[in-house]
Amino acid sequence: MKQERSNKSNHIKKMEEILPTLSSFSTPIDRSLEYKVEIGNAFGFKLFADKEVGVERTFVQAGTKFPIHIHKGQKQIHIYYQGSGILNIDGKVSEYNVGDCNFIPADAPHYLEAKTDTWMIICTVPLDRKAWNI
Repeated sequence: MKQERSNKSNHIKKMEEILPTLSSFSTPIDRSLEYKVEIGNAFGFKLFADKEVGVERTFVQAGTKFPIHIHKGQKQIHIYYQGSGILNIDGKVSEYNVGDCNFIPADAPHYLEAKTDTWMIICTVPLDRKAWNI
């Protein structure tokens, strides 16, 4: 069990080290993202964008709750590498923890509530280029 945690920690550290290099593959864009939240604070950084895919690194402060929302015609994948909380997708509630990955279907109502400070990667397909100002 201890070895498994150690390997997980090493993978997380490695991901944190390589993530900034992903931005070198994209065209220059305004990197900051702001999110509308009911309570708390959340912000993100655009890492990669092309015609179809957007990848962002997102921080969600402990206690933050997003309102129920949808991404019209867009699918998302959330990969959590720090923190824990609750994700509700189309009325199905599940907890997320470090190392978890969730798929959000296009047009599915969902919200996230952070129990602890959370860092995650969000991949969105297809990318809403207007929302990202590109």
